[in-house]
Amino acid sequence: MEARITDAFPDGSIDLAENIRRLAGVPLAHQPGDGYTYGMNMDVLGRVIEVIDGRPFARYMREEIFQPLGMIDTGFSISEDEQYRIVSVYTTRNGKMQPFDEQVIAEQASNNFKEWWKLDADKIALGGAGIISTTYDYALFLQMLMNQGHLNGKRILGRKTVELISRGLYGQGSESTTAIGLSVSVVTNEQGHYHPESVGAFVGGGYFYTSFWVDPKEQMIGVLMSQINPSNSQMGGKFKIMAYSALK
Repeated sequence: MEARITDAFPDGSIDLAENIRRLAGVPLAHQPGDGYTYGMNMDVLGRVIEVIDGRPFARYMREEIFQPLGMIDTGFSISEDEQYRIVSVYTTRNGKMQPFDEQVIAEQASNNFKEWWKLDADKIALGGAGIISTTYDYALFLQMLMNQGHLNGKRILGRKTVELISRGLYGQGSESTTAIGLSVSVVTNEQGHYHPESVGAFVGGGYFYTSFWVDPKEQMIGVLMSQINPSNSQMGGKFKIMAYSALK
């Protein structure tokens, strides 16, 4: 916050290059390779893509991933004629659900902007936060991963790249049954893993209690969309158990 870095929902006052320049001035939590810390890694990668490719990150994602996959309702911004479709988001206060409004933004994420999706995403889009999508669109993306990088005749990723995603790259201790993968958590050991995913399955989640999983062994994907933060709901876990219980 002191470095005035936007970590989730930009207000459009600076571009991605300036945001990452500010981030580069902040000391690292530890030496690279010495540990794992959740951070703005994907946001840095978005800027790297801009430098290498030459297109704004949002445009790159739109032209190289969203459009080829037919993800017509996915992006870092929403056109004015489609903004009526945006769902309201909520938070939990004193055990009750209340609107995630400007006051909540000021308390939880003061460098962020509640309606970032109204702004020009080609100026700044963050690789780690801020994509707007639908359940169906995101299922298309996950199906592409399930298909080892292609969908409906369009190849998005190489087969070996997808395999890297489902490979645990950084272990979390001898007692852990999961490892950190490429921005996902990967199941690496079924023994002691009291969840239904297979070894090699990878999972992830979003800020407003969204979650997904891809299970290559079962040829199964799951998507759960919600709009609340924080949440003490058990819906995500129950949804996964019900889905796996339906397998024959």
